[in-house]
Amino acid sequence: MRFLILLLISFTIVFTACKSGNKDDASKDETSKSDDANADDPAYAIKKAMEGLGAEGTEPVDHHKLKDMLSENIQGYTRTAFESQKAGAFGFNISIAEADYEATGDKRIKASLADTGGAGMAVMSMAAWSSLDLDKEDQNGWERTSTYKGYKTFEKYDKSNKTSELAIMVEKRFLVTLNGTNCDMDELKKFVDELEIGQLRKMI
Repeated sequence: MRFLILLLISFTIVFTACKSGNKDDASKDETSKSDDANADDPAYAIKKAMEGLGAEGTEPVDHHKLKDMLSENIQGYTRTAFESQKAGAFGFNISIAEADYEATGDKRIKASLADTGGAGMAVMSMAAWSSLDLDKEDQNGWERTSTYKGYKTFEKYDKSNKTSELAIMVEKRFLVTLNGTNCDMDELKKFVDELEIGQLRKMI
């Protein structure tokens, strides 16, 4: 899964930065012997980095619950494949469920629901748009950040290949992503309406 690959990359980046930080601190402060002794321990380095980013280590929801939200039929689309799992690294886990959908007219939607749990703040790089204000348009399409029914969103449409993307952040830990082919943004929003993503709040 692309999300999991990016998550591991994010952990690697954090780990590298943390190791660098530990070395700099050691040269400045002789009293940090405890940190220095553990500087080469990946789990320890990641833990310290996560603490600095506000991660509290909350366990993500059961991935089966996320999968259950991706029902067989949504807004006229039929599910053709799905996968869900819990995975992570260095003691921090995420739950993720993905499903592929098809409808008449060669319309396709790939839906993804992910719970980053307590590592939510640490993997904000997975949704950097959530802290940005963006509004861009050219002859090929547009992309922008916005809000939809109170949720921060990232929206993108490519006219040339008729692809669309809608990403939504819920409670600073759940990431809902829809990638559509031959369907516009309005269809993605109708799809997410039927998903009833407000259920995610009740799972915490």
